[in-house]
Amino acid sequence: MNETRDSAKTAMSTAPSTASGRLSRVQNWRRRGLVIGLSFLIVFAVSLLAAEIAARAIVWAWRIPTQFEAKPFQQFGQTDPRLWWKLQPNLDTEMLGVKLRTNHRGFRDDREDLAPGTFRVYCLGDSSTFGWRVTRSEMFTSVAERSLRAAAGRSVGLVSAGVPGYTSYQCRQQFRELIAPLRPDVVVVLASNNECRARNLGDRERGRLLARKEALHHWLGFSRTWLLISRAPDALSRTWDLKPNPGRVANTPAEYRENLRELIHDARAINCQIVVMNMPLRLRFKPIWKHYDRPNPEVASLLRRAEEAALQGAPDPARRALLEEAVRVQPVQFAAHWMLAELELATGRSAEAERQFVLAREGDLHPDATKPSYNQTLAELCALEKVRFIDLDRLFRESTEGSETLFMDHCHPSPSGHLLIGRALARVLSEFVPAR
Repeated sequence: MNETRDSAKTAMSTAPSTASGRLSRVQNWRRRGLVIGLSFLIVFAVSLLAAEIAARAIVWAWRIPTQFEAKPFQQFGQTDPRLWWKLQPNLDTEMLGVKLRTNHRGFRDDREDLAPGTFRVYCLGDSSTFGWRVTRSEMFTSVAERSLRAAAGRSVGLVSAGVPGYTSYQCRQQFRELIAPLRPDVVVVLASNNECRARNLGDRERGRLLARKEALHHWLGFSRTWLLISRAPDALSRTWDLKPNPGRVANTPAEYRENLRELIHDARAINCQIVVMNMPLRLRFKPIWKHYDRPNPEVASLLRRAEEAALQGAPDPARRALLEEAVRVQPVQFAAHWMLAELELATGRSAEAERQFVLAREGDLHPDATKPSYNQTLAELCALEKVRFIDLDRLFRESTEGSETLFMDHCHPSPSGHLLIGRALARVLSEFVPAR
């Protein structure tokens, strides 16, 4: 009994000392953790300071620009942080045998600015709007302007803001950056020839990445270490990549639709009318660029046998059977549809030939011209948004002039094509021009 009491007394006397020891160990660990944390922060801060000093020395010694610098891009352009490239301002040169002049804003226009009181129309787009290989007076903007001035009896100005290579995404950005501040009365859009260009990133994804990089640069621009790690915004680091085996286009039909939908809403937000035109399709122009079609072995064998049958003068049904089998095995394939289209055309089945030409264009993985599906997407969007739409594709197909007259190459309108576009555009714009 006494031993039990002694044990209890001993336990009671040692309990405070045990708790005190535990508390002391916890406090020691906390102090040790604080010391380690502070040491780490000091080492990290010293490392950053050393890196910054070294980076500033490198920037000074190598004379690295600390701000974005526009650099020449091809013969006509310069790099841009948000548009990726644009026309050089104040150009006075010759391009492909045609005189090329730009004003101080980088638009292909002889006027520096439109006079006050002028009904202002700005045309956005790619090389077709730019006027590829046509003179300033032959461009559809000039044709429409002359027609409107004669009919309206007032000052009307149509300015081409088209830039070769532009996509719908860049047109949207261009409107926000350059066109909207000019308070246009009408904006005209003609752009879809570059939507299917091969990219390692889609335009919208690339735009988001560059926007994030630019935001970081806004906060970290003082740091030369950040400057060396990531020059922001890097205008053309991954913008114009054309891979031998493309797996991504600049804008899918859904992205194309969204780009133009946002552009339509941006225009309406500043009380600007908008007119949208689709691209004329020269479906029967056999592409001269490298095909990126990669038929599987079975399809490649069928295509080779169809070519051999043609050389040997085999009956049309035999060749058609081989090609139809190739299409069945690999439904979206440029070469098979193209060969079928030529066969149907030669046998007088023009409607079926046209259908096969459309499928051939859709199956080409890397065209320098729009696909029929993009034109369909555009028509549906304009109907939904109740936007004035000019069907240039239909206009060109119904013209009494042949495609050899209306086109300069696989997609660019000739002077005759620009004349046709300009007249159609003038008829629509006349509805918007107020009388004096």
